Parts: sequence; C-alpha cells; structure tokens
Amino acid sequence: MLLTTNMFVKHVTLPFYILFAVSYEMNHTFCVLAATDEKPLILTPYIKNGKIAEARNLSKVDPEQFDGTQSYSGFFAVNQQHNSNLFFWFFPSQTDYPNAPLILWLDGGPGESNMMSIFGGIGPLHLTGDGYPKRGEYSFTKHHSVLYIDNPVGTGYSFTDKDGYVKNETIIGTELYEALQQFFQLFHETQNNDFYVYGISYGGKYAPSLSHTIHHKNKSAKEKINLKGMILANSWSDPLHQAMHSEYLYQIGLIDGNTKIKFREREYVLRNHINGKQWKAATEEYNKIILSYNDSLYKSVTGFVGFHNFLQQVLDLKEYNAIENYVNKSVREALHIGNTLPYCAFCENVFYALEDDMMQSVSFKVSELLDHYRVLIYTGQLDILVAYPMTVNFLRHLQFKGADEYASAIRRKWYVDNELAGYTKQVGTLTEVLVRNAGHSAAFDKPQWALDVITRFISNQTLS
Repeated sequence: MLLTTNMFVKHVTLPFYILFAVSYEMNHTFCVLAATDEKPLILTPYIKNGKIAEARNLSKVDPEQFDGTQSYSGFFAVNQQHNSNLFFWFFPSQTDYPNAPLILWLDGGPGESNMMSIFGGIGPLHLTGDGYPKRGEYSFTKHHSVLYIDNPVGTGYSFTDKDGYVKNETIIGTELYEALQQFFQLFHETQNNDFYVYGISYGGKYAPSLSHTIHHKNKSAKEKINLKGMILANSWSDPLHQAMHSEYLYQIGLIDGNTKIKFREREYVLRNHINGKQWKAATEEYNKIILSYNDSLYKSVTGFVGFHNFLQQVLDLKEYNAIENYVNKSVREALHIGNTLPYCAFCENVFYALEDDMMQSVSFKVSELLDHYRVLIYTGQLDILVAYPMTVNFLRHLQFKGADEYASAIRRKWYVDNELAGYTKQVGTLTEVLVRNAGHSAAFDKPQWALDVITRFISNQTLS
C-alpha cells in the first residue's frame, strides 16, 4: 500500500502501505541489523538433496513463543546468480489441516513486509499491550492454511545481492513460483489443496502476476498448483484507470472546483506519460500529484499527510510501531532468521528497483484470469489512494467473458451478523465488494467483515 515519508534525503515517495505511513520520525530505523553471525535457515539445499523431513523439522517454529500456534518458517533460494532468497512463514489451519484451502498472502509496498498482516488485522497473531503475542480473535488461519512470503526479495527478511532487486512483475511471478515449487515439496500434503493468491494494495500487481505465471506453467507442469482463485484488496492494478483522484477528492469535499481543475490538468499529463510508456516520467508525475510527502499537490491543498482514510488526517501508528519493535527484537531465533540479515519493514531499494513498474498495468492478466478462475476484489469505502470509484473504473475496462454482465449487474447489500457490512456485485467469476467504514486496509479497520467476505468467497457462498 502506498505510503509517503520524509525519512530519506531524496525527494521521496515510498508507496503503497499505510502501516508505516506518514508520521514516522527522521530517526526511525527501517532496517535493523543484529550483531552476531548466526546464519538464516535456507531450506533449498535440503530440498534439492531429498532431505525433506530434515528440512521440515528444521523449519518448525516453537509454538510456545506464539501462544501455542503451530507454524514453520525459513528461506527459499529463488535466484542463485544473485543470492536471492524469499522468507516465508507458514501457518497451517488450526482446525482442518491438511485439508483446508491454502492461501498465499502478499502485502504491497513495493517493499512492505508481511509482519504487519501477521500480527494485526485478520492475521494469526496479535500483540498484547505488554508486547506478547496471542492468537488473533478474527484469525484467517482458524479455518485456512496461510503462507506469508516477504516479496519481492529485499522485503522484510527476504534478501538478495545488490544487483538482485527485481525490476518487473514477470520476475516477481517467476521467483514466487519458484518459492511455491519448493514449498509444495516441503509440505506435499497441500499440493492438491484449493489454492488462492491474496494481494493487498501493490500486491494487486503481485497476485495477478503470480497467478498468471501459475496458469501458464500448469499447462506443462508435472505437479500442478490447484489454483482456484485470486483475492485483491484495495488493489493497485491498473494505474491508467485508477490514478485519477480529482473527481473523488472533489466529491468528498477535500478540494474545491478550482483545485479540481488543477488536478485534472496534472492527471492529463499523467495519462499521456502512461499511454506513451514513459514509465519513470509517469511515476514522477504521480508523485507530484499525490504521493510525495514533501510537496504533492494533494498535501499542499488538503493538509492531509496520508491517504489511507479520508476521515483521518494522520494515522495512529501505535499498534504498527509495537509490531515492528517486537519483530526486530524478539523473533529472529524463533523464525530461523539468524542475525546477519537486516529486517526491512519497508525497503526503499525494492521500491526504487520497481520505479518503472509503478505505473504499468496488469489488467490484461486479470482479464485472462477471470476467464478461468474466480476473483474477489474488495475495497474500503474510506480509502483515498485506491478509492472505490477508481476500482470500479479499473473493473469496467477489463475485457473478460462476463464484462457486459458486470456492467449491468445489480448491486446488493451484504450483512454480517445482521449488520450492514457493505455492498456487492457477483457476476460469473467476479465478485466485487465495497466494505463500509474501512480505509485502505479493511482487514485492520474491519477485521470481522474482511474475514467474512474472504471466507464466504473461498467457500463459494453468496454475500447477499
């Protein structure tokens, strides 16, 4: 999810996540390196040598440190040339393992660690006021197995050499696919389970890219991944049709008519850059419009220093700071991280490597996937960055078999425990949902409702 910060000396925009957003202080440390020389647990050599049982045993995480929660963690090597390794943390279903559906969870950024989603929202764990982990009240892992991967390399605990930072979605899809191949060897009992890919915010590019890779690799693979669908949450997937804020900001009262004209002029320039495939220029223009902490048009006229929720000028970061402090200090040994690696809650190297990727679309991948798999796309009502009208504009430009039906679909109410949670359209393989009273991260703002919509989607139940 897009975030901005004044941390770095450069004219900076650091995207796509609310969790470390805009009020971090200049001396806040995004990457922390411990002093000893214990090495990370890279499982790939064990897997290649057929030592599956040993690898699995080594990857076990002590449940006593996490309120009795069973889990596994370690690293998969995905690019030998650049020493690229993806960190994973796997939580088997608490109630129905190994039969439960398997979900791969991908946070955004680019460069945002999964740790916030693991220790908050609908994650398996939460921190108490005293900083101790306990099982989450609305944990997604009660009835589903969830695999979290810090993606792409350089994010969170994942690491690579300086030349290994990925520059496009094709490489991201390829490296995630390689990690999954190793995962399914390590946990072969899940190979045939229903498999879903979840992407939030900038993960709205990662999830379609991986799913698209799986779709085409499955055609010739001996061991196929049983891909059933994809879940996109406040997803940044199609900048040409999503990066248009003028009308929305005007309608919610954050800008007036004169300022709307200024926004439209800048958005016209942005569209020209995108249509001309001038990717870096497009990213720079979007920074000037909304992303830059220092001097964006958005900040200068609204006074807002964030765009995660139009009811909140500044995000309360207490919970997020507590999670990051805990992850830095307390979990390295338990998660087999070693102490030679920095933990990058948000990795600027990952962001800058993907600068040309920022304004490119994956809508063609989403369109193709919709013709073969079920797709849920949900959006928080109060989000500014990837607002609901922008998501609808993205969906209306998709070219898939159900496009005409979607254009005329009836919107229905969605209730959770007799309370109005939002609205939905369900057409063929596409389910579109608006989550009421939620911002850029519905899983944090409305965890019970987010869990309900995802659970119903996976179990193929209607929302209305």
